[in-house]
Amino acid sequence: QLIQWLTTPLITQFERGVRPENWEYLLKNILKAAEAETVLQVIQQQGMDTMVERYQAGNCSLADVLLSAERMHQVRSYLAATSKQISSVLREKGTIVMATVQGDVHEIGKNISDILLTASGYTVINLGCRQSLSAILKAVEIYQPKAVAMSGLLIESGKVMQANLREMARLGLTVPVILA
Repeated sequence: QLIQWLTTPLITQFERGVRPENWEYLLKNILKAAEAETVLQVIQQQGMDTMVERYQAGNCSLADVLLSAERMHQVRSYLAATSKQISSVLREKGTIVMATVQGDVHEIGKNISDILLTASGYTVINLGCRQSLSAILKAVEIYQPKAVAMSGLLIESGKVMQANLREMARLGLTVPVILA
């Protein structure tokens, strides 16, 4: 309960998009009384869960959720730079290669996913839009990701994704694929 009490002001400020110098001051004081690992877990769970709940209830915008995700990334970076004890918690969760498929220029969903995954500790290789399967496969070879995410908004993009999946299966690629 002490940790919850200590982190409540930070979470409140975090959700309001407080300027970095303010939350760095709050983090320094909180870290004097608590383990960095605990602080990170409480902030990450409570802060982002609260924002998602507010968004689902219609009490904030998608931009607010994205701002909170961006702040979480900043908090993680701050903790990594200032606390030796946090290194085990901040250990990278893995790499995800993302791309909007060839023929499609719609990137907003992919970019939102990029922000949220990065804030959650993943390294995201965002290839951008209009990416061929060969570009995606080259990134898979280079980065050895935990997953590949292909996105697109157009009806034609669904056909491209199907063709890409068939070719990936034919090549024996076993990395999980996320389609959006």
